[in-house]
Amino acid sequence: MIKKMSLIFILMAFFLTACSAPATPSEDTAPVPEKSTSPKTAIPLRITWKTYSGRGETVQNIVGTFNQTQTDYEIQLISGDEDLEAVIKNFEQAQADIYVLPYRFVKELGPTGYLKQLDSSQLENMSSDLMELAMDGDRLYGFPWVSHSTALLYNKDLVETAGIDPESIIDRSSFLNALDRIEATTDASGIGLVGADHHDLSWMVNQFIYGSGGQLESEGKVAILSDASIEGLTYYIRDLGGHAQPTWHEDTGIEVMDLFRNEKVAFEIQGLWGVTDIAKSGAPFEVGILPLSAIQASAEVGPLMLTIRADLPEEKMTAAETFVNYMVSKDAQVAILHGEYSPEHDAYYPFRLPVRSDALDIHFLSLFPDFDVFISSYASPSIDVPSPKWMTVRTSIYTKYIHQMVTGQLSISQGVEKIQTEGAALYEGEK
Repeated sequence: MIKKMSLIFILMAFFLTACSAPATPSEDTAPVPEKSTSPKTAIPLRITWKTYSGRGETVQNIVGTFNQTQTDYEIQLISGDEDLEAVIKNFEQAQADIYVLPYRFVKELGPTGYLKQLDSSQLENMSSDLMELAMDGDRLYGFPWVSHSTALLYNKDLVETAGIDPESIIDRSSFLNALDRIEATTDASGIGLVGADHHDLSWMVNQFIYGSGGQLESEGKVAILSDASIEGLTYYIRDLGGHAQPTWHEDTGIEVMDLFRNEKVAFEIQGLWGVTDIAKSGAPFEVGILPLSAIQASAEVGPLMLTIRADLPEEKMTAAETFVNYMVSKDAQVAILHGEYSPEHDAYYPFRLPVRSDALDIHFLSLFPDFDVFISSYASPSIDVPSPKWMTVRTSIYTKYIHQMVTGQLSISQGVEKIQTEGAALYEGEK
């Protein structure tokens, strides 16, 4: 059987036979980009990565294809990050015309007048749930561009040793039975879990709250206090917690990936980077992928949005809109699958997935038939930050109280009640 790493190398060779590997300088020695000598008018695009990074190089290749079709304008990449204060400062100084922004920033910045309202009729084969993340009422301020979603990853060797048929995992109860068998027949813990007072804990548990029918807010109000939310948290903390690694109360996603890589846990909840991480480690085992819906959980999604500043002159605005429409076209979306170059491994690895449902190329799926699990999860996502107000709740009280539930300092019902009460007060203060 061909190892997963070999499949990735075959895939990237198929896509990029004509692509030479770019050098990746350190941040301290990165060259200052020269001013363009092109006669075309520059339209700066601020991304969320360094332009000289593997991801920046991939985006530049896609942008370059677009620029070849233009006679008057040229999209020019500039480095960026996911720092809201830096983004706002960038807007105020007019350093870019088009911005790649995390979805949670778009809802906050859209109503301020920074962002142009976009025409949703240009979006095809895209989940309405993803579009909703860039909307304020019926006003759309960003086009979903690339995303990720999480899945239930498993070590095929450990699962096979335990005599588990992955297709038998069809609900929460059958999953607990599988974890019992893992622990009875191998030296591994059943599942790697996050429990530390850290932002990883927020998106992790929310998947089980949403999957149980709960929600964080409704109609602009905190709405976590429900039987469904308590059910989801109980399954994560009590049921899955009973099969987690001994250190899970203080572990983040980084520690969980380390444990999975070293075969200390049989299952983990990660995005596609959990698959490529094993490939980069020499493929010590094959990774299986199950949808989180198999255990009644909703996958976390984190789409990046393409946005346009609202005050561009008409000529630039037309060119910027043409570019944004191109970036959500099927051709540009498929190009995301080329992945990022890793100098260490001299190979390309997927780092994000397209948002269009028709962009998983048939050649890609012939090598990775399970990767459609990630895109199919867009249909019923878990949304970690449903509104700007919730960000205040998350950073000030949410992960703190969830962590205290994990450690037993609070009962689950007590913790949910505290989040509801104190969260409602924070919402009132945000008016």
